[in-house]
Amino acid sequence: MIIDDPTPLHVFIQYRNHQFETVPAIQVNNVIFRDENDPRNNSVRRYFWLLEHKVQMVFDPINWKNEWRIDLVDIKIESNNPYIYKVVDMALDIVVENMGPTYRILDLDDLGERLESGEFTISQVTGILSRTQLFLDSFLHRGAPWPPPEIRPFFSIDHNYPNPDKI
Repeated sequence: MIIDDPTPLHVFIQYRNHQFETVPAIQVNNVIFRDENDPRNNSVRRYFWLLEHKVQMVFDPINWKNEWRIDLVDIKIESNNPYIYKVVDMALDIVVENMGPTYRILDLDDLGERLESGEFTISQVTGILSRTQLFLDSFLHRGAPWPPPEIRPFFSIDHNYPNPDKI
């Protein structure tokens, strides 16, 4: 449910980090975010989902330093509850170094294999590639703003988020 209201809304999200169990998150306008404890870094990492771009983003994931991991995903609202979002990985990933604009694309081979196996249709792959290009053009090409402006009020480069366990 894409909203145009700056009031934080408590929602739930299902994604692979929690084996698709339903976990709490916060939605503000077209951004959903959730804090995750990262024992490897002994700190918190904030995951972001941009509903319009259908991406999942995290800065400094796992043992990576000064890099963003952006997963192209499919985000669906559960039919029986409009406050539950299910996030499915669509194979293609972007890694942005520091605060951009340098990036690399990962898993093009995985995307091709899923197409060849029939797991993805030609239409799905076309959509994934189009969304990837739109994301790159919107946020990483020719002086575009990085990180995306809609997450900036909720992002901290040092991962110092207030009350991360209170979401």
